[in-house]
Amino acid sequence: MSIKLTKWKTGTIILFSLLIVYLSGPTPPKLHLNLQLQVINSSPAQLEKDIQTRESQTSFIKPDNQARIIWLDSNKKEKTSYCIVYIHGFSATWKEADPVHFDLAKKYGCNLYLPRLFAHGLQTSEPLLELEANQYIESAKQAIAEAKVLGDKVILMSTSTGGTLSLILASENPEIAALILYSPNIQLFDKKAFVLTQPWGLQLARRVVKENYYSFEGNEEVKKYWNTTYRIEALITLKNMLDNTMKTETFKKVTQPVLLCYYYKN
Repeated sequence: MSIKLTKWKTGTIILFSLLIVYLSGPTPPKLHLNLQLQVINSSPAQLEKDIQTRESQTSFIKPDNQARIIWLDSNKKEKTSYCIVYIHGFSATWKEADPVHFDLAKKYGCNLYLPRLFAHGLQTSEPLLELEANQYIESAKQAIAEAKVLGDKVILMSTSTGGTLSLILASENPEIAALILYSPNIQLFDKKAFVLTQPWGLQLARRVVKENYYSFEGNEEVKKYWNTTYRIEALITLKNMLDNTMKTETFKKVTQPVLLCYYYKN
């Protein structure tokens, strides 16, 4: 009897030890965000020069991936009643919505701003490894602040994770005029993705993928404007951002007009 009891105690100790090791494993940090937009004191024409300077000083930008302003009237470069700012999706750039954002801006007489979000549009050996949620959101916040220089009112147009960023920022900035959301990323489709933000999520993901990178198919034209291969760490950053922000309390604070579009089979 004492031998059985000893084995039970030993098994229990091992089980609890393993549980403690698991629960003490690394997890992504909680986000502490400042979502209030800054005020940029600049003329529209000067803002364009500042954006061009900033992009020219950023290393490893892929050709034609730079941020840019599409003027309603490129001769005048004046503020319009509305500016549309396109917040691109995860691993993408401005080309993602081509030609829809161009057509909308032209039809409705708007300046169009196409920012390049943090860590995106770069040609590096470790794509998106440096992606961090606070800086990612901050770059979208900066883009909206810049768009306010280009239009009396700002409309956010976005795809996928650009929609995530748009909802986050619209929830705390009611002066944003409206949102156009194409398939906003509220949660990852893969049911197993919850593992990414659990203890040892990165290590488990590496075991599943069997390498440090996630890849998806894309032809040469797609590869010009998307990172079709990127570090697994970026997926953990993405999942952590979704877990911390895509909640009912966020959605309740979005009071602007919203156009939500998605493909029913996707």
